[in-house]
Order: sequence, then structure tokens, then C-alpha cells
Amino acid sequence: MDHASKNDVIYQMQDRLDQLEHDYENLIEQIRREVIHDDRPAGSKSFMWVHLTGELSPVPKIVVYEYQKTRHRDHPKAYYKDFKGILMTDGLEQYHKLAREAEGVTNANCMAHARRHFANAIKALGKGNPQAVKSSIAYEALVRIGAIYDLESGLKGLSAEERLCKRQSTIRPLAEEYFEWVRKILADKTVLPKGETAKGLAYSLNQEKYLKVFLEDGEVSIDNSASERALRNFTIGRIKSFVQ
Repeated sequence: MDHASKNDVIYQMQDRLDQLEHDYENLIEQIRREVIHDDRPAGSKSFMWVHLTGELSPVPKIVVYEYQKTRHRDHPKAYYKDFKGILMTDGLEQYHKLAREAEGVTNANCMAHARRHFANAIKALGKGNPQAVKSSIAYEALVRIGAIYDLESGLKGLSAEERLCKRQSTIRPLAEEYFEWVRKILADKTVLPKGETAKGLAYSLNQEKYLKVFLEDGEVSIDNSASERALRNFTIGRIKSFVQ
């Protein structure tokens, strides 16, 4: 590749990075990695952050991997200092604080994180007692969340405006029923406080405001699964990368 072509590629990449920093919806996730060499002892824990454009955003898909030594809130704060829009994340308080402090930023949370706690509870019950599984609170939670996902899966081919309209008419009622049901279950105090079911219920209630953001905008995803898929190369070793 000649020098002019290389410059052209660099400019195109920079345009894409600028677009990522100013896109309407971005997704964030991070994973812990062991470091071979930097200025710390071998085996020290570091983090690979991933930033990508929203799964439903009408822009080219961009993924940026960012290595940091910690998961401190200063990292996303610095990265998104000029960002205006919606950040889809997990339920960490650092993201909520970023949205509170940064003008024009809204934090949305991942419904899949709530579902995962209930799935873990079902796994703990085991396959040997299907009656206990089907009568469990975790199972009912999965059925309720699954109904929301079933409706959402049929909306991917729609425009943002059409998707929002459908969400308002079909998904919002189910979502409101789910959160009302969560409040009732927690008020009854029939769930062990430290189990996976309790974690899923607590996450749902504590993050309710953020979990409902997708109901207000047709370009916002229901969850953060796209960023988790983007990190899978690091977690399953498809790409063997070492920080030197």
C-alpha cells in the first residue's frame, strides 16, 4: 500500500472513531485480563474495555478495544467526555454517576443481566426436579422476561419510529407488569436474600429506571449483549493477545 493509500485509511478510521464518540447510542463492557508485562508484577489484573455503536443505530458498526490497568470510572469519563446520547451498560454505579455528571448523556441498562441471575437460580435447582423448577419464582421471572424478548425479537426489521410505536403498545405493558410483580415478590419477603433469585429481583428493581430506557427510544437496544459478544474473543481465546 502506498503512502497516500495509508493516509486515506487512517483518515477513514479517525472518522469512524469520531463517529463512535458522538453516536447516539453506544454500548460499553469490560473484562479482566492477566498482564504478562507492564510496569507491574506479572499476573497483575488489568481490564479490556470495549466501546461500540448501538446495535440498532443506523450507522456503520464500529468496535474499539481499550486496554486499561483498572476499571476506574475515570476511564469511561475521559473516553466519553464529548459524547451526547445514550450509553448502554451493566448496572455499575460508575455509569449512573457518569450520566448524572455529563450533560446530554443518558444511561440505559441491560435486561440480560437480570435474566442471567434467574437462569443461574434455575441451574442451581438442577434438572432432576422439573416440578420445583416450574414452581420457582426464578422460572416465573424468566417466563415474564422471555415474553418481552419474544416481542422485541420481532421488531428488528422495523424503523426506529415503528419499533418505538410497537414497544409502547405491546412491550411496555408487559414490562410494567414485570416490575410490579418484582415489587410484590420483594414485599412478600419469601425469597432467600443472598440467592441468585434475590439478586435478579434486586437488580431489576434498583435498575428499573435504566432498564426502561429502551421503551422511550426505538434506536436503543434492550440489552448489552452485542458488547459481550465483542469481548468473546478475549474470553474464549480465539485471539491470543498479550500485553507487552
